[in-house]
Amino acid sequence: YISGMDTTNQLHGKGSEMNTVLTIPEVAEQLRLSSDTVRKLLHEGRLKGIRSGRYGGKWRISQRAIDEFLLNDSPWGTLVDDPDSRR
Repeated sequence: YISGMDTTNQLHGKGSEMNTVLTIPEVAEQLRLSSDTVRKLLHEGRLKGIRSGRYGGKWRISQRAIDEFLLNDSPWGTLVDDPDSRR
């Protein structure tokens, strides 16, 4: 099962985003969210991830997907360092 993620390069180990692959509890800790919230974000497609193994398996989330979520779709708004926004 794939949720919003192009896995062609990732499955073959190409690209630096696969150097760090995290589980739901690791992502939850990094984002300071509950594991249930991370699962909800994955199911909604707001956070990209892949499921490994048979019958749905366990979610795996790349650091790149987390970074994209924080920049584009985080519950805290867009996290972009814009010097004009500090005025």
